[in-house]
Amino acid sequence: MPSTTGCPQRGAEMPRRAVFESVWLAAHVAAQRPAPALPTGTGGGPPPHLSEAWYCCAEPSDEQRVGV
Repeated sequence: MPSTTGCPQRGAEMPRRAVFESVWLAAHVAAQRPAPALPTGTGGGPPPHLSEAWYCCAEPSDEQRVGV
């Protein structure tokens, strides 16, 4: 399993861009590939994001798994 060293931990107060950059770099390190530079523009609005409630409930329940 890849190390999460250097990745933000829950509750860390970091800007979204900093969180994304650290995950971006960790993913490329794990894949043993160079990480391309990320664009520096602001994009004109707030980035889309997922709430904790969404990803905490993303795992299928045992009942849902039975049909798979």
